[in-house]
Amino acid sequence: MAGLLSDRCYFFQVFEDLHDYMKSLDKILALKPTLVYPAHGALVKDPITHLTYYISHRNEREAQIIKALESHKNEFLTAMDIVKIVYVVSAKIFLWHLVHCNTTISMIMFGVQWTLS
Repeated sequence: MAGLLSDRCYFFQVFEDLHDYMKSLDKILALKPTLVYPAHGALVKDPITHLTYYISHRNEREAQIIKALESHKNEFLTAMDIVKIVYVVSAKIFLWHLVHCNTTISMIMFGVQWTLS
């Protein structure tokens, strides 16, 4: 495939269902586009690299969230508690609202995929 026209399904968009969003990124990756023409934003000239990095990054964050939940399994943790554990080094307080949203969406996705005990 040479190029792909995309709307809101591409990087860093607002989404409510992380599971479906990640599956859509896998589908885009499988098309092997050489260019992505987003409805909003700049032309993406190396989409395979961008997609691979973003999918890997999301998977790493999900693993960190699961590790935080497992290491505190006898405690009640809010999404913000998990943010403070997972993002202790990388997030500044002004970013916590954004990562709180991502963490909440990840936790919702985990509920779709499996039940944590």
